[in-house]
Amino acid sequence: FNIIIDLLQALLSDSDERVRSEATLCMPRFAESVILGTEEDQDSTVLESLMPLALKIQRDSSPIVRSSLATATGELLIFLVGLGGASHDAPSSPLRKREGSEAPPSPRSPRREGSYS
Repeated sequence: FNIIIDLLQALLSDSDERVRSEATLCMPRFAESVILGTEEDQDSTVLESLMPLALKIQRDSSPIVRSSLATATGELLIFLVGLGGASHDAPSSPLRKREGSEAPPSPRSPRREGSYS
């Protein structure tokens, strides 16, 4: 996963705020895929690797990038809370749509008719 961390660092240093914003929004899914696909002792390594990136984004000059960090942090928190007590063999994660339930709209997707959130 070190290659992906290096790629994220490069994307977060891009001059275009849209690139930095999208890279930020990828961080929870990256953490989810690594945590679900590795041994338990690797969990903290992934989160420790992402922390300096999050701190860098927190000081970004773009409000769009900082807003993306808030969204990504919330998604990561939902995942980690859902993981509490669950094994890595869980069939689905809180970030994925579960069968028979409706996932909340993504901040990047258009709102559904009649939605006020």
